[in-house]
Amino acid sequence: MNSITKETFKELYVANIFFKKQYSLFYKRAAAKKGLVDSFDSLGEANACIGNHPEKNDIELIENGIHYVVALGEGGVQFPARIYFKATSLPVSRDWNSQLEAVNKGNARFVSVWKLGNKKRENDKGKWWVPSIEYAGMVGDEALYKDIRGIYEGVRESLAPQASDAAKLAAPAAA
Repeated sequence: MNSITKETFKELYVANIFFKKQYSLFYKRAAAKKGLVDSFDSLGEANACIGNHPEKNDIELIENGIHYVVALGEGGVQFPARIYFKATSLPVSRDWNSQLEAVNKGNARFVSVWKLGNKKRENDKGKWWVPSIEYAGMVGDEALYKDIRGIYEGVRESLAPQASDAAKLAAPAAA
C-alpha cells in the first residue's frame, strides 16, 4: 500500500536504489507512554539511548532494514518509496540484499528490476504477511536508467550527513 495515496497493489515492479539499516526505539505496549522514542543508524547509539533513558524498562528496540525503491510501470518511473522490513520480514530484506549483489555483479543496485508482492505466513500463534521478492530482469532502457539514477543520486544526497551535522559531531561537548 502506498501510505500517502492509500492506493493498494497486488504487486509492484521496483528498482532497489538504496538500503539503510536503522534501530528504532519504541515504548512497549504496556508502557504509560506510547509511540516512537527515537531512531538511530547504529546499534551502539540505540543501546546508549536506552541505557540513559529514565524509562529504559519501558522501551523496546526494533531493527529495521529500509529499502529505498522506485516503483516502475509502463510509463517508466511511477513513484519513489521506502519499504520497512522488521521482525519476520528481516530475513526477506537480507535475502534481497544478497540477491541484488549476485544479480547485479558489482554494478549499481538499481540496474535490476524486482517483482514485489506478499506471502502469507502462519504458525501456532497466528497468520501474517511478509513481502515476497522475485527477480524480474534488468533495466534495459537507457532513459529509464537515467531517471532511476537521478532519483538514486537525490536520495543519496539527502541521506548523507550534512556539513552542520559533521561539525556538531566533531565539536567537543560543552562542559
